[in-house]
Amino acid sequence: MAGLLHDVGKPIVAAVLLEVERSLTEVYQRNWIDSGQWLEVIAKVHRTVGVALGERWQLPPQITASIRDCGEYDRANREALVNAVCFGNALAKKAGVFAGAFDAGENDALVMIGRSVIGVSDEILRTLSQGLRERTAGLYA
Repeated sequence: MAGLLHDVGKPIVAAVLLEVERSLTEVYQRNWIDSGQWLEVIAKVHRTVGVALGERWQLPPQITASIRDCGEYDRANREALVNAVCFGNALAKKAGVFAGAFDAGENDALVMIGRSVIGVSDEILRTLSQGLRERTAGLYA
């Protein structure tokens, strides 16, 4: 559940921006912001919105923490749920199963840190990564 909800704020922020854009376009007959700025706003605020939603829905604290902290490992607690979410997210990006831009170097570092924090061997990493894009084809297109 944490993996599915870690970016729940993105579509909410996108929907709000889309509605504002539609309203302003009707009034001023021009676009409000360009798509790059639109994506930047989503990237900056989606976690805050996702956490607020998680709290409103009274999700378990570990899931709300995964929404808030995805992108950073909990090095103090190897078994923290956020570690699995962060690692899975980094693997999905590495396999190309991700919509949006990201820094490949930073993502590779997240994979390596995750391997260390969680204790993932080369064999397990190959098993997790091999054919990931093919196995998920059609799910995100």
